[in-house]
Amino acid sequence: MLVIDGDSFAHRAYHGLPKSIVRRGGKGAGALVGFANFLLRLYQAEHPRAVLVGWDTLTAPTYRHKRFPAYQSGRQFDDALLEQLDTLPELVTACGFANAKGPGYEADDFLAAAVASEERAGGTALVARRRS
Repeated sequence: MLVIDGDSFAHRAYHGLPKSIVRRGGKGAGALVGFANFLLRLYQAEHPRAVLVGWDTLTAPTYRHKRFPAYQSGRQFDDALLEQLDTLPELVTACGFANAKGPGYEADDFLAAAVASEERAGGTALVARRRS
């Protein structure tokens, strides 16, 4: 099973690719293009039986915010990135893969749950994430 931190790779693609990459209507596409390239390359290389992409929910606090009030305080995201983050789960679904996202949870929560479930079932999980 391949388990991917969607937000992590989308953020890296957004900041790493030129803002001149746009789609119809002049909307940004750097995060979409970079994430799609990563997702499909990794899928081709690993041939997993299943793919799950975990996403952060930016509009609802998590238990981390409650325990550590300064957790990720002051983080601001460009509107173009937020719009692409809203669109990316549709891309994942169009590829035939599963998304995990819910209020009060971050991608890490879904990654950990997927790995634990896969291991309980006797399988192996490959986790893909990027952190600075």
